[in-house]
Amino acid sequence: MKKVLIFILIIQFCFLSCNKFLDKKPLDAIAPDNYYKTSQELARALTGVYDILGRAELYGSSIPIDFSMGTDEAYSNINGATGILVNQFDPSNPAINNMWNSLYTGIDRANLLLEKLDASNADSATKSVTRGEALFLRAYYHFVLVSFFGDVPLKLTSTQSVINVSLPRTPSTVIYDQITKDMIEAEGRVRTATEVKTGGRISKSAVRGILARVYLYWSGYPLNAKKYDEVLKWAQMVNQNGEHSLNPDYRSIFINYAQDKYDIKESIWEVEFYFPGANTYTEGSRLGNINGVQCSNLDTGYSYGQMNGTAKLFNSYGGTLSYCLDNRRDWVMANYKLGGTNPIRTQITGGNLYDRNSAKWRREYEPYAAKDKNFTNQNFPLLRYSDVLLMIAEADNELNGPQSLGINAINSVRQRAYKSIASATIINGGSGYISAPNVVIIGNGTGATATATISAGKVSAINIIYPGYGYQSQPAITISGGGGTGTTASAVLAKSTDADVTTSDIADKDAFRTAIQNERLRELCSEGYRRFDLIRWGNYVQYMNNYAFDTQNASTIAAIKNVTSRNVLLPIPSTELSVNKLATQNPGY
Repeated sequence: MKKVLIFILIIQFCFLSCNKFLDKKPLDAIAPDNYYKTSQELARALTGVYDILGRAELYGSSIPIDFSMGTDEAYSNINGATGILVNQFDPSNPAINNMWNSLYTGIDRANLLLEKLDASNADSATKSVTRGEALFLRAYYHFVLVSFFGDVPLKLTSTQSVINVSLPRTPSTVIYDQITKDMIEAEGRVRTATEVKTGGRISKSAVRGILARVYLYWSGYPLNAKKYDEVLKWAQMVNQNGEHSLNPDYRSIFINYAQDKYDIKESIWEVEFYFPGANTYTEGSRLGNINGVQCSNLDTGYSYGQMNGTAKLFNSYGGTLSYCLDNRRDWVMANYKLGGTNPIRTQITGGNLYDRNSAKWRREYEPYAAKDKNFTNQNFPLLRYSDVLLMIAEADNELNGPQSLGINAINSVRQRAYKSIASATIINGGSGYISAPNVVIIGNGTGATATATISAGKVSAINIIYPGYGYQSQPAITISGGGGTGTTASAVLAKSTDADVTTSDIADKDAFRTAIQNERLRELCSEGYRRFDLIRWGNYVQYMNNYAFDTQNASTIAAIKNVTSRNVLLPIPSTELSVNKLATQNPGY
Protein backbone atom coordinates (compact mmCIF):
# COMPACT_ATOMS: atom_id res chain seq x y z
CA MET A 1 0.00 0.00 0.00
CA LYS A 2 1.05 3.61 -0.29
CA LYS A 3 3.07 4.99 2.58
CA VAL A 4 0.40 6.61 4.71
CA LEU A 5 0.86 7.30 8.40
CA ILE A 6 -2.50 6.81 10.03
CA PHE A 7 -1.26 7.56 13.55
CA ILE A 8 -2.29 11.16 12.78
CA LEU A 9 -6.01 11.26 12.76
CA ILE A 10 -6.83 13.28 9.68
CA ILE A 11 -7.13 16.89 10.76
CA GLN A 12 -9.56 17.53 7.93
CA PHE A 13 -12.20 15.40 9.64
CA CYS A 14 -14.83 17.99 9.14
CA PHE A 15 -16.24 20.54 6.79
CA LEU A 16 -15.53 18.03 4.08
CA SER A 17 -17.98 15.99 2.11
CA CYS A 18 -20.08 15.11 5.13
CA ASN A 19 -20.17 18.46 6.87
CA LYS A 20 -23.86 18.86 6.07
CA PHE A 21 -24.86 16.11 8.48
CA LEU A 22 -21.79 15.99 10.74
CA ASP A 23 -21.15 19.63 11.57
CA LYS A 24 -18.00 19.15 13.64
CA LYS A 25 -14.88 21.29 13.84
CA PRO A 26 -11.52 19.63 13.26
CA LEU A 27 -8.97 19.18 15.95
CA ASP A 28 -5.18 19.19 15.88
CA ALA A 29 -3.43 15.89 15.32
CA ILE A 30 -4.23 13.37 18.02
CA ALA A 31 -2.80 9.90 18.50
CA PRO A 32 -5.43 7.17 17.97
CA ASP A 33 -4.96 5.72 21.46
CA ASN A 34 -6.20 9.01 22.90
CA TYR A 35 -9.08 9.36 20.49
CA TYR A 36 -12.23 7.43 19.51
CA LYS A 37 -13.51 7.68 23.07
CA THR A 38 -16.70 9.72 22.81
CA SER A 39 -19.64 9.83 20.45
CA GLN A 40 -18.39 13.16 19.12
CA GLU A 41 -14.96 11.73 18.38
CA LEU A 42 -16.52 8.76 16.59
CA ALA A 43 -18.60 11.16 14.51
CA ARG A 44 -15.51 13.12 13.50
CA ALA A 45 -13.62 9.96 12.65
CA LEU A 46 -16.55 8.71 10.57
CA THR A 47 -16.61 12.03 8.73
CA GLY A 48 -13.02 11.35 7.76
CA VAL A 49 -14.08 8.04 6.21
CA TYR A 50 -16.86 9.71 4.21
CA ASP A 51 -14.50 12.51 3.16
CA ILE A 52 -12.84 10.40 0.48
CA LEU A 53 -15.98 10.32 -1.68
CA GLY A 54 -15.74 14.03 -2.49
CA ARG A 55 -12.17 14.12 -3.69
CA ALA A 56 -11.54 15.39 -7.21
CA GLU A 57 -10.09 12.07 -8.33
CA LEU A 58 -13.35 10.38 -7.32
CA TYR A 59 -16.80 11.99 -7.40
CA GLY A 60 -15.66 15.59 -7.23
CA SER A 61 -14.64 15.45 -10.87
CA SER A 62 -13.00 12.36 -12.36
CA ILE A 63 -15.74 9.72 -12.25
CA PRO A 64 -18.77 11.79 -13.29
CA ILE A 65 -16.87 14.05 -15.71
CA ASP A 66 -13.54 12.70 -16.99
CA PHE A 67 -14.53 9.05 -17.28
CA SER A 68 -17.89 9.96 -18.81
CA MET A 69 -16.04 11.84 -21.55
CA GLY A 70 -14.13 8.64 -22.31
CA THR A 71 -17.31 6.77 -23.28
CA ASP A 72 -19.93 6.99 -26.01
CA GLU A 73 -22.26 9.26 -23.98
CA ALA A 74 -20.08 12.38 -23.80
CA TYR A 75 -16.87 13.89 -25.11
CA SER A 76 -14.45 16.71 -24.39
CA ASN A 77 -15.07 19.60 -26.76
CA ILE A 78 -11.47 20.77 -26.36
CA ASN A 79 -9.36 19.69 -29.30
CA GLY A 80 -6.06 18.32 -28.11
CA ALA A 81 -7.50 16.93 -24.86
CA THR A 82 -5.34 14.26 -23.24
CA GLY A 83 -5.47 11.75 -20.42
CA ILE A 84 -8.58 10.00 -19.14
CA LEU A 85 -10.82 12.21 -21.32
CA VAL A 86 -9.51 10.49 -24.44
CA ASN A 87 -8.47 7.13 -22.94
CA GLN A 88 -4.79 8.04 -22.98
CA PHE A 89 -3.27 6.92 -19.71
CA ASP A 90 -0.47 4.81 -18.30
CA PRO A 91 0.61 3.83 -14.78
CA SER A 92 2.01 7.30 -14.12
CA ASN A 93 -1.29 9.13 -14.74
CA PRO A 94 -1.74 11.48 -11.73
CA ALA A 95 -5.54 11.13 -11.52
CA ILE A 96 -5.33 7.33 -11.50
CA ASN A 97 -2.58 7.38 -8.88
CA ASN A 98 -4.61 9.77 -6.75
CA MET A 99 -7.74 7.64 -7.11
CA TRP A 100 -5.91 4.53 -5.91
CA ASN A 101 -4.26 6.34 -3.01
CA SER A 102 -7.48 8.04 -1.90
CA LEU A 103 -9.49 4.84 -1.94
CA TYR A 104 -6.92 3.03 0.18
CA THR A 105 -6.74 6.03 2.50
CA GLY A 106 -10.50 5.71 2.98
CA ILE A 107 -10.13 1.98 3.63
CA ASP A 108 -7.38 2.66 6.17
CA ARG A 109 -9.49 5.25 7.96
CA ALA A 110 -12.40 2.83 8.12
CA ASN A 111 -10.18 0.03 9.41
CA LEU A 112 -8.73 2.19 12.17
CA LEU A 113 -12.18 3.32 13.25
CA LEU A 114 -13.44 -0.27 13.31
CA GLU A 115 -10.45 -1.35 15.39
CA LYS A 116 -11.00 1.38 17.99
CA LEU A 117 -14.78 1.15 18.31
CA ASP A 118 -15.02 -1.42 21.06
CA ALA A 119 -12.92 0.69 23.42
CA SER A 120 -15.12 3.74 22.94
CA ASN A 121 -17.24 5.15 25.75
CA ALA A 122 -20.10 5.83 23.33
CA ASP A 123 -23.39 4.03 23.85
CA SER A 124 -23.96 0.71 22.16
CA ALA A 125 -26.47 2.08 19.63
CA THR A 126 -24.02 4.73 18.44
CA LYS A 127 -21.22 2.19 18.16
CA SER A 128 -23.43 -0.21 16.21
CA VAL A 129 -24.51 2.42 13.66
CA THR A 130 -20.93 3.70 13.35
CA ARG A 131 -19.68 0.16 12.75
CA GLY A 132 -22.29 -0.33 10.06
CA GLU A 133 -21.39 2.86 8.20
CA ALA A 134 -17.64 2.21 8.45
CA LEU A 135 -18.04 -1.37 7.24
CA PHE A 136 -20.15 -0.23 4.33
CA LEU A 137 -17.72 2.50 3.28
CA ARG A 138 -14.75 0.12 3.53
CA ALA A 139 -16.65 -2.28 1.29
CA TYR A 140 -17.69 0.47 -1.11
CA TYR A 141 -14.12 1.69 -1.56
CA HIS A 142 -13.03 -1.88 -2.32
CA PHE A 143 -15.92 -2.06 -4.80
CA VAL A 144 -14.75 1.04 -6.66
CA LEU A 145 -11.22 -0.37 -6.73
CA VAL A 146 -12.19 -3.78 -8.09
CA SER A 147 -14.48 -2.16 -10.66
CA PHE A 148 -11.69 0.02 -12.05
CA PHE A 149 -8.59 -2.15 -11.50
CA GLY A 150 -9.73 -5.79 -11.24
CA ASP A 151 -7.72 -7.81 -8.72
CA VAL A 152 -6.43 -5.46 -6.00
CA PRO A 153 -5.06 -5.96 -2.48
CA LEU A 154 -7.82 -6.66 0.03
CA LYS A 155 -7.05 -4.64 3.14
CA LEU A 156 -8.95 -5.40 6.35
CA THR A 157 -6.59 -3.95 8.96
CA SER A 158 -5.17 -0.46 9.38
CA THR A 159 -1.63 0.44 8.40
CA GLN A 160 0.63 0.06 11.41
CA SER A 161 3.97 0.64 9.72
CA VAL A 162 5.30 2.63 6.79
CA ILE A 163 7.81 -0.15 6.14
CA ASN A 164 5.68 -3.29 5.80
CA VAL A 165 3.37 -2.14 3.05
CA SER A 166 3.61 -4.95 0.49
CA LEU A 167 0.40 -6.84 -0.16
CA PRO A 168 -0.40 -9.18 -3.06
CA ARG A 169 -3.37 -8.66 -5.32
CA THR A 170 -6.45 -10.55 -4.18
CA PRO A 171 -8.68 -12.37 -6.71
CA SER A 172 -11.76 -10.32 -7.53
CA THR A 173 -14.13 -13.08 -6.44
CA VAL A 174 -12.62 -13.02 -2.94
CA ILE A 175 -12.95 -9.24 -2.83
CA TYR A 176 -16.61 -9.43 -3.89
CA ASP A 177 -17.23 -12.01 -1.17
CA GLN A 178 -15.80 -9.62 1.44
CA ILE A 179 -17.67 -6.62 0.01
CA THR A 180 -21.02 -8.36 0.27
CA LYS A 181 -20.20 -9.75 3.72
CA ASP A 182 -19.40 -6.26 5.03
CA MET A 183 -22.41 -4.66 3.37
CA ILE A 184 -24.85 -7.29 4.63
CA GLU A 185 -23.64 -6.76 8.20
CA ALA A 186 -23.90 -3.00 7.67
CA GLU A 187 -27.49 -3.34 6.46
CA GLY A 188 -28.46 -4.77 9.83
CA ARG A 189 -26.86 -1.90 11.75
CA VAL A 190 -27.56 1.36 9.92
CA ARG A 191 -30.79 3.34 10.18
CA THR A 192 -33.61 3.65 7.67
CA ALA A 193 -33.76 6.47 5.14
CA THR A 194 -36.67 7.97 7.06
CA GLU A 195 -34.61 8.03 10.26
CA VAL A 196 -31.48 9.39 8.56
CA LYS A 197 -33.41 12.15 6.73
CA THR A 198 -30.49 12.95 4.41
CA GLY A 199 -29.08 11.48 1.25
CA GLY A 200 -25.57 12.27 2.40
CA ARG A 201 -25.46 9.51 4.98
CA ILE A 202 -25.73 5.75 4.63
CA SER A 203 -29.20 4.29 5.22
CA LYS A 204 -30.60 0.80 4.89
CA SER A 205 -31.96 1.74 1.48
CA ALA A 206 -28.52 2.91 0.36
CA VAL A 207 -26.90 -0.32 1.50
CA ARG A 208 -29.56 -2.46 -0.16
CA GLY A 209 -29.41 -0.55 -3.43
CA ILE A 210 -25.61 -0.64 -3.59
CA LEU A 211 -25.67 -4.34 -2.74
CA ALA A 212 -27.91 -4.83 -5.78
CA ARG A 213 -25.33 -2.94 -7.87
CA VAL A 214 -22.45 -4.98 -6.48
CA TYR A 215 -24.19 -8.21 -7.39
CA LEU A 216 -25.09 -6.76 -10.81
CA TYR A 217 -21.45 -5.95 -11.62
CA TRP A 218 -20.36 -9.33 -10.23
CA SER A 219 -22.89 -10.99 -12.54
CA GLY A 220 -21.36 -9.51 -15.69
CA TYR A 221 -18.00 -9.46 -17.42
CA PRO A 222 -15.30 -10.36 -16.49
CA LEU A 223 -16.47 -12.66 -13.66
CA ASN A 224 -19.91 -13.55 -15.08
CA ALA A 225 -21.06 -14.90 -11.71
CA LYS A 226 -24.77 -14.63 -12.70
CA LYS A 227 -26.01 -13.51 -9.29
CA TYR A 228 -29.15 -11.89 -10.66
CA ASP A 229 -31.29 -13.47 -7.95
CA GLU A 230 -29.34 -11.42 -5.39
CA VAL A 231 -29.65 -8.30 -7.51
CA LEU A 232 -33.41 -8.71 -7.60
CA LYS A 233 -33.64 -9.55 -3.89
CA TRP A 234 -31.85 -6.41 -2.69
CA ALA A 235 -33.35 -4.05 -5.26
CA GLN A 236 -36.83 -5.26 -4.40
CA MET A 237 -36.17 -4.57 -0.73
CA VAL A 238 -35.67 -0.91 -1.68
CA ASN A 239 -38.63 -0.94 -4.02
CA GLN A 240 -41.03 -2.41 -1.50
CA ASN A 241 -40.14 -0.55 1.70
CA GLY A 242 -42.46 2.38 0.94
CA GLU A 243 -39.83 5.09 1.49
CA HIS A 244 -38.93 5.83 -2.12
CA SER A 245 -40.57 7.06 -5.31
CA LEU A 246 -39.65 8.94 -8.45
CA ASN A 247 -39.56 12.71 -8.37
CA PRO A 248 -42.40 13.73 -10.74
CA ASP A 249 -40.06 16.11 -12.62
CA TYR A 250 -36.73 14.77 -13.92
CA ARG A 251 -35.18 18.23 -13.88
CA SER A 252 -36.02 18.75 -10.21
CA ILE A 253 -33.63 15.98 -9.19
CA PHE A 254 -30.69 18.06 -10.37
CA ILE A 255 -32.12 21.45 -9.45
CA ASN A 256 -32.30 20.08 -5.89
CA TYR A 257 -28.58 19.29 -6.02
CA ALA A 258 -27.90 22.87 -7.14
CA GLN A 259 -30.00 24.26 -4.29
CA ASP A 260 -28.77 21.95 -1.50
CA LYS A 261 -32.17 20.31 -1.08
CA TYR A 262 -32.52 16.71 -0.02
CA ASP A 263 -34.96 14.42 -1.80
CA ILE A 264 -34.50 11.07 -0.10
CA LYS A 265 -37.43 9.57 -1.97
CA GLU A 266 -35.45 9.61 -5.23
CA SER A 267 -31.88 10.52 -4.27
CA ILE A 268 -31.13 7.70 -1.87
CA TRP A 269 -27.39 8.29 -1.45
CA GLU A 270 -25.33 11.24 -2.61
CA VAL A 271 -21.87 12.76 -2.17
CA GLU A 272 -22.12 16.07 -0.36
CA PHE A 273 -20.05 19.12 -1.21
CA TYR A 274 -19.48 22.31 0.73
CA PHE A 275 -17.91 25.43 -0.74
CA PRO A 276 -18.93 28.71 0.88
CA GLY A 277 -15.91 30.51 -0.57
CA ALA A 278 -12.42 31.15 0.73
CA ASN A 279 -12.72 29.04 3.85
CA THR A 280 -10.14 26.73 5.42
CA TYR A 281 -12.54 23.80 5.57
CA THR A 282 -14.24 23.50 2.22
CA GLU A 283 -14.68 20.83 -0.39
CA GLY A 284 -16.32 21.83 -3.62
CA SER A 285 -17.09 19.81 -6.70
CA ARG A 286 -16.60 20.67 -10.37
CA LEU A 287 -20.18 19.61 -11.13
CA GLY A 288 -21.79 22.26 -13.29
CA ASN A 289 -18.42 23.98 -13.64
CA ILE A 290 -16.50 21.75 -16.06
CA ASN A 291 -19.69 20.20 -17.34
CA GLY A 292 -22.85 22.31 -17.48
CA VAL A 293 -23.93 25.11 -19.82
CA GLN A 294 -20.93 27.21 -20.81
CA CYS A 295 -21.15 30.61 -19.12
CA SER A 296 -18.56 33.30 -18.32
CA ASN A 297 -20.75 35.24 -15.90
CA LEU A 298 -19.91 34.69 -12.22
CA ASP A 299 -23.30 35.77 -10.91
CA THR A 300 -25.11 33.30 -13.15
CA GLY A 301 -22.51 30.64 -12.40
CA TYR A 302 -19.22 30.26 -14.24
CA SER A 303 -19.01 27.11 -16.33
CA TYR A 304 -16.31 26.07 -18.75
CA GLY A 305 -18.83 23.88 -20.57
CA GLN A 306 -16.10 21.47 -21.65
CA MET A 307 -18.30 18.37 -21.75
CA ASN A 308 -20.74 17.77 -24.59
CA GLY A 309 -23.27 15.03 -25.11
CA THR A 310 -22.72 12.81 -28.12
CA ALA A 311 -24.93 12.43 -31.15
CA LYS A 312 -25.50 8.84 -30.00
CA LEU A 313 -26.96 10.08 -26.73
CA PHE A 314 -29.05 12.75 -28.47
CA ASN A 315 -30.48 10.29 -30.99
CA SER A 316 -31.26 7.71 -28.29
CA TYR A 317 -34.22 9.84 -27.17
CA GLY A 318 -35.87 9.89 -30.60
CA GLY A 319 -37.91 12.84 -31.84
CA THR A 320 -36.76 15.49 -34.28
CA LEU A 321 -33.92 17.97 -33.93
CA SER A 322 -36.20 20.53 -32.31
CA TYR A 323 -38.88 18.39 -30.68
CA CYS A 324 -38.81 15.32 -28.47
CA LEU A 325 -41.54 13.97 -26.20
CA ASP A 326 -38.89 12.51 -23.90
CA ASN A 327 -38.18 15.62 -21.85
CA ARG A 328 -34.90 14.26 -20.49
CA ARG A 329 -33.11 14.93 -23.77
CA ASP A 330 -33.10 18.72 -23.61
CA TRP A 331 -32.10 18.62 -19.95
CA VAL A 332 -29.12 16.26 -20.22
CA MET A 333 -28.00 18.04 -23.41
CA ALA A 334 -28.79 21.75 -23.12
CA ASN A 335 -31.08 23.10 -25.84
CA TYR A 336 -29.76 26.62 -25.35
CA LYS A 337 -26.57 28.65 -25.13
CA LEU A 338 -25.70 31.31 -22.56
CA GLY A 339 -23.85 34.33 -23.92
CA GLY A 340 -23.00 37.93 -23.08
CA THR A 341 -22.01 39.80 -19.92
CA ASN A 342 -25.54 39.35 -18.61
CA PRO A 343 -26.14 35.95 -20.19
CA ILE A 344 -29.01 35.62 -22.60
CA ARG A 345 -30.50 32.24 -23.41
CA THR A 346 -30.35 31.48 -27.10
CA GLN A 347 -32.39 28.42 -28.02
CA ILE A 348 -30.82 25.73 -30.17
CA THR A 349 -33.46 24.75 -32.69
CA GLY A 350 -31.50 22.19 -34.69
CA GLY A 351 -28.13 22.19 -36.37
CA ASN A 352 -25.01 20.57 -34.97
CA LEU A 353 -25.67 17.63 -32.67
CA TYR A 354 -22.07 17.80 -31.48
CA ASP A 355 -22.42 21.25 -29.96
CA ARG A 356 -24.78 20.71 -27.01
CA ASN A 357 -23.33 20.92 -23.52
CA SER A 358 -23.91 18.09 -21.07
CA ALA A 359 -26.04 19.93 -18.56
CA LYS A 360 -27.58 17.85 -15.79
CA TRP A 361 -25.86 20.16 -13.31
CA ARG A 362 -26.70 23.80 -14.06
CA ARG A 363 -25.18 26.63 -12.07
CA GLU A 364 -27.90 29.14 -12.91
CA TYR A 365 -30.09 27.34 -10.34
CA GLU A 366 -27.62 27.84 -7.48
CA PRO A 367 -29.19 30.29 -5.00
CA TYR A 368 -25.94 31.74 -3.68
CA ALA A 369 -25.16 35.41 -4.20
CA ALA A 370 -21.40 34.95 -4.54
CA LYS A 371 -20.52 31.97 -6.69
CA ASP A 372 -17.01 30.65 -7.05
CA LYS A 373 -15.48 30.50 -10.50
CA ASN A 374 -14.20 26.92 -10.20
CA PHE A 375 -16.10 25.09 -7.45
CA THR A 376 -19.72 24.41 -6.64
CA ASN A 377 -21.81 23.08 -3.76
CA GLN A 378 -23.71 20.73 -6.03
CA ASN A 379 -24.07 17.18 -4.75
CA PHE A 380 -23.58 14.02 -6.78
CA PRO A 381 -25.92 11.00 -6.69
CA LEU A 382 -24.43 7.62 -5.90
CA LEU A 383 -27.84 5.91 -5.93
CA ARG A 384 -31.13 7.10 -7.32
CA TYR A 385 -34.44 5.25 -7.13
CA SER A 386 -34.71 5.12 -10.93
CA ASP A 387 -31.48 3.10 -10.99
CA VAL A 388 -33.03 0.66 -8.52
CA LEU A 389 -36.02 0.22 -10.86
CA LEU A 390 -33.77 -0.37 -13.86
CA MET A 391 -31.75 -2.93 -11.89
CA ILE A 392 -35.01 -4.73 -11.11
CA ALA A 393 -35.91 -4.76 -14.79
CA GLU A 394 -32.48 -6.08 -15.81
CA ALA A 395 -32.24 -8.76 -13.15
CA ASP A 396 -35.79 -9.98 -13.66
CA ASN A 397 -35.24 -10.20 -17.40
CA GLU A 398 -32.04 -12.21 -16.96
CA LEU A 399 -33.86 -14.60 -14.63
CA ASN A 400 -37.28 -14.83 -16.26
CA GLY A 401 -37.31 -12.96 -19.56
CA PRO A 402 -39.75 -10.09 -20.15
CA GLN A 403 -42.32 -10.25 -17.35
CA SER A 404 -44.65 -7.73 -15.74
CA LEU A 405 -42.24 -6.90 -12.88
CA GLY A 406 -39.45 -5.76 -15.16
CA ILE A 407 -41.74 -4.20 -17.75
CA ASN A 408 -43.57 -2.14 -15.12
CA ALA A 409 -40.27 -1.03 -13.60
CA ILE A 410 -38.83 0.33 -16.83
CA ASN A 411 -42.16 1.84 -17.88
CA SER A 412 -42.42 3.81 -14.65
CA VAL A 413 -39.00 5.35 -15.33
CA ARG A 414 -40.01 6.21 -18.87
CA GLN A 415 -43.45 7.58 -17.95
CA ARG A 416 -41.87 10.16 -15.66
CA ALA A 417 -39.92 11.44 -18.68
CA TYR A 418 -43.02 11.82 -20.82
CA LYS A 419 -45.00 14.24 -18.63
CA SER A 420 -44.98 16.76 -21.45
CA ILE A 421 -47.20 18.36 -24.06
CA ALA A 422 -47.69 16.32 -27.20
CA SER A 423 -49.75 18.78 -29.25
CA ALA A 424 -52.33 21.56 -29.13
CA THR A 425 -55.84 21.64 -30.56
CA ILE A 426 -57.47 24.80 -31.96
CA ILE A 427 -60.94 25.27 -30.49
CA ASN A 428 -61.64 28.66 -32.07
CA GLY A 429 -59.32 30.22 -34.64
CA GLY A 430 -60.50 33.77 -33.85
CA SER A 431 -60.33 36.54 -36.43
CA GLY A 432 -58.49 39.65 -37.56
CA TYR A 433 -54.91 38.38 -37.22
CA ILE A 434 -52.36 40.17 -39.39
CA SER A 435 -49.34 38.45 -37.82
CA ALA A 436 -48.75 35.36 -35.73
CA PRO A 437 -49.80 35.97 -32.09
CA ASN A 438 -47.78 35.05 -29.02
CA VAL A 439 -48.52 31.70 -27.38
CA VAL A 440 -47.97 31.12 -23.66
CA ILE A 441 -48.51 27.78 -21.89
CA ILE A 442 -49.25 27.97 -18.16
CA GLY A 443 -49.77 24.98 -15.88
CA ASN A 444 -48.31 22.78 -13.18
CA GLY A 445 -45.32 21.91 -15.33
CA THR A 446 -42.77 24.21 -16.94
CA GLY A 447 -40.72 24.82 -20.04
CA ALA A 448 -43.25 24.23 -22.81
CA THR A 449 -43.16 26.72 -25.68
CA ALA A 450 -45.19 27.02 -28.85
CA THR A 451 -45.77 29.24 -31.88
CA ALA A 452 -48.90 30.04 -33.84
CA THR A 453 -49.56 29.82 -37.57
CA ILE A 454 -52.20 32.09 -39.15
CA SER A 455 -54.21 31.73 -42.33
CA ALA A 456 -56.87 34.11 -43.71
CA GLY A 457 -56.85 36.12 -40.48
CA LYS A 458 -57.37 33.09 -38.26
CA VAL A 459 -55.01 31.00 -36.13
CA SER A 460 -54.80 27.76 -38.04
CA ALA A 461 -52.31 25.85 -35.87
CA ILE A 462 -50.46 25.89 -32.56
CA ASN A 463 -47.03 24.34 -33.04
CA ILE A 464 -45.36 22.88 -29.95
CA ILE A 465 -41.66 23.78 -30.05
CA TYR A 466 -40.58 22.33 -26.67
CA PRO A 467 -42.84 19.88 -24.82
CA GLY A 468 -41.83 21.04 -21.35
CA TYR A 469 -41.38 19.09 -18.12
CA GLY A 470 -43.42 17.60 -15.33
CA TYR A 471 -46.97 18.35 -16.45
CA GLN A 472 -49.37 16.45 -14.21
CA SER A 473 -52.58 17.84 -15.72
CA GLN A 474 -53.67 19.85 -18.72
CA PRO A 475 -52.17 23.37 -18.78
CA ALA A 476 -53.85 26.48 -20.15
CA ILE A 477 -52.89 28.07 -23.47
CA THR A 478 -53.19 31.85 -23.77
CA ILE A 479 -52.89 33.67 -27.08
CA SER A 480 -52.25 37.41 -27.40
CA GLY A 481 -51.16 39.96 -29.95
CA GLY A 482 -51.06 39.67 -33.72
CA GLY A 483 -53.86 42.17 -34.18
CA GLY A 484 -56.64 39.61 -33.78
CA THR A 485 -58.82 38.20 -31.06
CA GLY A 486 -60.97 35.30 -30.03
CA THR A 487 -58.58 32.35 -30.44
CA THR A 488 -58.83 29.54 -27.93
CA ALA A 489 -56.87 26.30 -27.83
CA SER A 490 -56.26 23.36 -25.54
CA ALA A 491 -53.11 21.38 -24.82
CA VAL A 492 -52.90 17.64 -25.34
CA LEU A 493 -50.63 15.87 -22.87
CA ALA A 494 -48.52 12.89 -23.79
CA LYS A 495 -50.24 9.65 -22.77
CA SER A 496 -48.50 7.34 -20.35
CA THR A 497 -48.59 4.66 -23.01
CA ASP A 498 -46.50 6.91 -25.28
CA ALA A 499 -43.61 6.15 -22.95
CA ASP A 500 -44.09 2.40 -22.58
CA VAL A 501 -41.70 -0.09 -24.10
CA THR A 502 -43.00 -1.45 -27.37
CA THR A 503 -44.06 -4.95 -28.31
CA SER A 504 -40.80 -5.43 -30.18
CA ASP A 505 -38.87 -4.27 -27.08
CA ILE A 506 -40.27 -7.20 -25.10
CA ALA A 507 -40.35 -9.80 -27.87
CA ASP A 508 -37.76 -11.91 -26.04
CA LYS A 509 -35.00 -11.70 -23.46
CA ASP A 510 -32.43 -10.31 -25.90
CA ALA A 511 -34.75 -7.57 -27.15
CA PHE A 512 -35.71 -6.54 -23.62
CA ARG A 513 -32.06 -6.57 -22.56
CA THR A 514 -31.29 -4.10 -25.35
CA ALA A 515 -34.23 -1.90 -24.32
CA ILE A 516 -32.99 -1.84 -20.70
CA GLN A 517 -29.45 -1.02 -21.79
CA ASN A 518 -30.70 1.88 -23.90
CA GLU A 519 -32.84 3.13 -21.03
CA ARG A 520 -29.88 3.17 -18.66
CA LEU A 521 -28.07 5.40 -21.16
CA ARG A 522 -31.00 7.81 -21.37
CA GLU A 523 -31.78 7.94 -17.65
CA LEU A 524 -28.35 7.71 -16.01
CA CYS A 525 -25.98 9.42 -18.47
CA SER A 526 -23.27 11.60 -16.88
CA GLU A 527 -23.70 9.85 -13.52
CA GLY A 528 -20.64 7.61 -13.79
CA TYR A 529 -22.30 4.35 -14.88
CA ARG A 530 -21.71 4.11 -18.62
CA ARG A 531 -18.15 2.79 -18.57
CA PHE A 532 -19.02 0.08 -16.05
CA ASP A 533 -22.25 -0.83 -17.82
CA LEU A 534 -20.52 -1.32 -21.15
CA ILE A 535 -17.77 -3.37 -19.55
CA ARG A 536 -20.09 -5.69 -17.61
CA TRP A 537 -22.23 -6.19 -20.73
CA GLY A 538 -19.07 -7.24 -22.55
CA ASN A 539 -19.36 -4.66 -25.32
CA TYR A 540 -17.19 -1.74 -24.19
CA VAL A 541 -14.51 -2.05 -26.89
CA GLN A 542 -17.03 -2.94 -29.59
CA TYR A 543 -19.34 -0.01 -28.82
CA MET A 544 -16.50 2.47 -28.65
CA ASN A 545 -14.98 1.25 -31.89
CA ASN A 546 -18.34 1.26 -33.69
CA TYR A 547 -19.01 4.75 -32.44
CA ALA A 548 -16.06 6.09 -34.44
CA PHE A 549 -18.45 7.03 -37.22
CA ASP A 550 -20.82 8.99 -34.99
CA THR A 551 -18.74 12.06 -34.24
CA GLN A 552 -16.85 14.90 -35.85
CA ASN A 553 -14.77 15.99 -32.86
CA ALA A 554 -11.05 15.25 -32.96
CA SER A 555 -10.80 14.55 -29.23
CA THR A 556 -13.61 12.01 -29.35
CA ILE A 557 -12.09 10.31 -32.37
CA ALA A 558 -8.87 10.03 -30.39
CA ALA A 559 -10.73 8.53 -27.44
CA ILE A 560 -12.29 5.91 -29.67
CA LYS A 561 -9.09 5.02 -31.47
CA ASN A 562 -7.34 4.55 -28.13
CA VAL A 563 -9.82 1.95 -26.85
CA THR A 564 -8.57 -1.62 -26.89
CA SER A 565 -9.07 -4.57 -24.56
CA ARG A 566 -6.48 -3.14 -22.18
CA ASN A 567 -8.77 -0.18 -21.44
CA VAL A 568 -11.25 -2.45 -19.71
CA LEU A 569 -9.07 -2.10 -16.60
CA LEU A 570 -7.00 0.83 -15.43
CA PRO A 571 -3.27 0.34 -14.89
CA ILE A 572 -1.99 -0.37 -11.40
CA PRO A 573 -0.47 3.01 -10.45
CA SER A 574 3.29 3.55 -10.52
CA THR A 575 3.19 4.83 -6.93
CA GLU A 576 1.87 1.45 -5.82
CA LEU A 577 4.38 -0.51 -7.88
CA SER A 578 7.23 1.52 -6.40
CA VAL A 579 6.46 0.64 -2.75
CA ASN A 580 4.53 -2.64 -2.94
CA LYS A 581 7.01 -5.29 -3.98
CA LEU A 582 4.24 -7.87 -4.39
CA ALA A 583 2.23 -5.74 -6.83
CA THR A 584 1.84 -6.79 -10.46
CA GLN A 585 0.60 -4.83 -13.47
CA ASN A 586 -2.59 -5.29 -15.51
CA PRO A 587 -2.27 -6.66 -19.06
CA GLY A 588 -1.28 -4.18 -21.75
CA TYR A 589 0.50 -1.70 -19.51
